[in-house]
Amino acid sequence: RVLVPLDGSQGAEGVLHHLELVPHTAQAQLTLLRVVAPVPAAGDVALGGSDALSELKHSLLAVRSDLAATVARLAESFPEVRAQVQVAPLPAEAILAFARHWEADLIAMTSSGRGGLERLRLGSVAAQLIGAAPCPL
Repeated sequence: RVLVPLDGSQGAEGVLHHLELVPHTAQAQLTLLRVVAPVPAAGDVALGGSDALSELKHSLLAVRSDLAATVARLAESFPEVRAQVQVAPLPAEAILAFARHWEADLIAMTSSGRGGLERLRLGSVAAQLIGAAPCPL
């Protein structure tokens, strides 16, 4: 059971190339996990209100579509590939909770998906997972 957290960046998807090198006989089960930030409270006009909710719905459709294409590509190499999308404010916490719930044997990810101000604001998700992950990372 290999959990693959993705954030939509090309850097994060770099790990997929390495997974495709796993021998077909490994019978690995892959779950691609994408954590999407929630919208502000619907009644808060200053934060976007219903426009933000509409944007989240549109974003979720795009994320699911992207993941479906990735699942189709990986299905050629792995007998079981699935995608999971979660809405959560803290990606690292959502990844840890999913890894525990799914009883992942490995979390495969890159450490260079986010950069700039977003990395300063959220911190490195990989750094937050080191030492806290319930399995090898």
